[in-house]
Amino acid sequence: MNGTIAIGTEIELAIAHRLPGHSGKCQQLHGHNYVLQVEVGGTIQANGMIMDFADLAGILAELKEMFDHRTILINTDTTVSDPSCMRVSWIPTVENMIRVFTEFLDSRLPSGRSVKSAILHETGKCFARYSSRMR
Repeated sequence: MNGTIAIGTEIELAIAHRLPGHSGKCQQLHGHNYVLQVEVGGTIQANGMIMDFADLAGILAELKEMFDHRTILINTDTTVSDPSCMRVSWIPTVENMIRVFTEFLDSRLPSGRSVKSAILHETGKCFARYSSRMR
């Protein structure tokens, strides 16, 4: 066999954010219904699976619990004073979100498995892609 095998699934996340200093509409507080598609690769185990989809769904549920229906703002953004906002050290662009999401997922996956690719759709037409081949 010449290729590699990965399993995949997706979740939806409703997240609000704003991009301070952006010259367009994204400088205003707004939200998106993101779709995160993830592919996990690794060695096929004795049970015939890379990993159980239920286990992958559990890890994604942890990520969803942290980020879904949240407002994410860089910690230097003082335009919103709501203490329920998630303050982060990075500008909450789709590029930075997919980086953070894949790092989180990789840290929770069982030994020998890793995120091979992920796509975070910000809208129906705009997305960021992560590939382990880009490292």
